[in-house]
Formats: sequence, C-alpha cells, structure tokens
Amino acid sequence: MRTLQNGVERIVARVDHSNEEGPLIQTSQSGKLVDASPAEIRNTFWRYPLWTLAVMLRIHWHALLLWVKNVPFFHKPAPPAQFVTRGQVASTFTSKSR
Repeated sequence: MRTLQNGVERIVARVDHSNEEGPLIQTSQSGKLVDASPAEIRNTFWRYPLWTLAVMLRIHWHALLLWVKNVPFFHKPAPPAQFVTRGQVASTFTSKSR
C-alpha cells in the first residue's frame, strides 16, 4: 500500500494471519519509497553493511534457545503420493486444428 506522510511517499507491506480463534500474527514493514537506482542500492548497502549477518545471527541465537529448552523439532512430512488441490475440478483440454 502506498501512503503520503508529511509530503513523502511511503510504502507499507503488511501480513495478517489468523485462524478461527482470532489473530495469530500481525506484522508490517514500512519505509520511504525511493527508486532502485544503482546509486541508491550502493548507498543502502553501505548504510547497512552487516544487516544480513545480524539477521542470520539472531535466527541462530533463537534456534539455540529453543534447542536448550528442548522444544521438539517436527520434520517436514512426506509429500502426498498423488497431487491434491482443494476444490480441484476435472478439466479436459482439447486441441482445435484449423
């Protein structure tokens, strides 16, 4: 979503996830909208040079805390043997020759 705040165009990305019991998570990220020119990308990189490393360290730190607390790890289940889509409708494709 684009907004105008104090004469500056800003962009907001929002994710809201809920189930039948109510909201589970509500998050958003916003910032000033600028063109992705080579100069702007370079300036952003030099403004936040260790941003990716900091995020990775925080993820691993929280994983370590969960491991210390003996929180169980659930592996990804095996995919179904047949392709399944909710509300799938059988369709027939025909080729018309002219």
